[in-house]
Amino acid sequence: MKKIILTLVTVGFLLSGTIDLSVSSCTDNGDGTVTFAVDMQSDSDLYGFQFTINPGAELTGQDGASGGLAGDTGWMVSMGNNGVVMGFSMSNTPITAQSEATTLSNLNFTGTCGGDLSL
Repeated sequence: MKKIILTLVTVGFLLSGTIDLSVSSCTDNGDGTVTFAVDMQSDSDLYGFQFTINPGAELTGQDGASGGLAGDTGWMVSMGNNGVVMGFSMSNTPITAQSEATTLSNLNFTGTCGGDLSL
């Protein structure tokens, strides 16, 4: 059994690709909220993601996630109070590999664009 698990883990790492995430822009929505675009660039299809954000002291409330490739593909994306952002498809629909940086999802916060969002 240990050999089977070790084999599956090894194959998983060998078949995994590289996905780079970055924050590309901030939009002031004019109502005390801002939207940060989180971009991805990848060499393989994406079937789910989880990453941690640090909104800093200037961004006080997390108002959800929307749009981008995840929204276009029908994925569910959520932000937890602990800064963890998770996205997945209930129908196993992948987000295809992106050779250029493309918006994965938009993260909404209470605050100003002067706030520093880091991944």
